[in-house]
Amino acid sequence: MIAAVAQHGLGAEQLAGVFPFHLVLDRSLRVTQVGPTLARICPAVCEGALGSAVRIRRPVAGTYEQITAQLHSTFVLEVAEIDLLLKGQMLLVEGGDLLFLGSPWVTEMAQMRRLGLALNDFAIHDPVVDYLFLLQVQQTALADAQKLAVQLDAQRAELRAANRGLAEQAAQLEAANRDLESFSYSVSHDLRAPLRAMSAFATMLAEEHGETLEPEAQHLLRRIRHNARQMGALVDDLLAFSRMGRQEIRRRRVDLSTLVREVFDDLRAEHQGRHLEVEISELPACEGDPSLLRQVLLNLVGNALKFTRGRDVARIAIGTRRDGGETVVFVRDNGVGFSMEYAHKLFGVFQRLHTSEQFEGTGVGLAIVQRIVQRHGWRVWAESVPGEGATFFIGMGGEAEG
Repeated sequence: MIAAVAQHGLGAEQLAGVFPFHLVLDRSLRVTQVGPTLARICPAVCEGALGSAVRIRRPVAGTYEQITAQLHSTFVLEVAEIDLLLKGQMLLVEGGDLLFLGSPWVTEMAQMRRLGLALNDFAIHDPVVDYLFLLQVQQTALADAQKLAVQLDAQRAELRAANRGLAEQAAQLEAANRDLESFSYSVSHDLRAPLRAMSAFATMLAEEHGETLEPEAQHLLRRIRHNARQMGALVDDLLAFSRMGRQEIRRRRVDLSTLVREVFDDLRAEHQGRHLEVEISELPACEGDPSLLRQVLLNLVGNALKFTRGRDVARIAIGTRRDGGETVVFVRDNGVGFSMEYAHKLFGVFQRLHTSEQFEGTGVGLAIVQRIVQRHGWRVWAESVPGEGATFFIGMGGEAEG
C-alpha cells in the first residue's frame, strides 16, 4: 500500500487526513493520537488507548527499531489490552513518530470470536485491496465534502432570507418610529397655539373681571390657568422628546465634573432655604454632545432635588465607579424612592410613579434621558428602596477617561 500511495504523491499528513483509521505512536510505542473515525467507532476503547502502549501481533516486532526496519510490512496491532485489533501499515514521520494507517478491518476481539474469525484472517497483505480501499475513502470523503457544501449553501440561503426579513422589519420599525415622531411633533406644535390663547384669555379675564366673579368662579379660573400651564409644559416636553430622535449628536470632549457643577448651580436657585448636602466627586471626561448631556443631568439632578423635598436634610451624591471594564456615573439621593416592582415603567413616556399632587412633572423627563443616553451608545438604569432614596446609573462602556 505504501508504495502504491507514494506513486500518487500523497504525503504522511495527507494520508492521515483522508485515512480516518489512524494512530500516532511515539518512540516508546505509546499512542499519542487517535484518528477521528476510529475514536467515533470505539470511543471508550480509544479513550483508554491514549497514552497506552500497543502490542505488535504481526509481524513479530516489538521495538521501535524493529518496526522502522520493517515499514513495508503489514502490521497487526492490539490496542488497549486486546480490546481493539487493527491491521495496516506504518510510516515514519517528522520527529521520529510512527503514523499507523489502518485498513477497514477494525473490530473488537469479542466480535471476532462470534464471527469465528482467526487472527491470521486479518494478517493477509493485499496491496491492491488496500490501495483500492484508500481510493474509496478519498471518494467517500469527497462525496461527504460535496454534500456538506450543498448543506452549507442551503443554510447560507436560509440565513440570507432571514437577514432580509430582519432588515425589512427593521426598516418598517424605523419608518413607524419616524411617523410617530413626526405625528408627536405635529400634534404638539399644533396644540401650542390654542393653549397660549387659553392661558392668555384666562389671564385677561382674571385681571379685568376677577373682582366681580364669585369665589367658585375665581377658583375655576385658577384651575384653568394652572392646567393650561401644565399642558404647555407637557407639550414642550413632548416636543423635546420627539426632537431627540432627529437631533444630530455633536460629539466632543466633555468634562462631566464641570458640567455637573454648572447644572447644580443653575438648579440651586430654585431651592433656596433648603438644607442640602451635595457631594460631587471627580468625574471622568467623555466624548458626547454637551447640550444633550446637560439635559440628562438637569433631569437627573432636578429629580433628586424634587424627590428629596420632604427631607429635613436632602443628601445628593454624584460620582463614578468602575464596573468590570465599564465606567458608570451615578446620581444618588435620600428621597422618597420607588418600588423596584415598577422600575420597568420609569423610562416610559407619560409614566409616573407618583401623583401630580405629590410631585409636579409631566412624565417625559426620564424618557428623554433614556433616549439621549441610548443615542450615545450607553445605557441607563435605576435602583431604589421605597422611603430610602434612589440611584440612577449611566453605563458609558469603556470610553470614558478617568
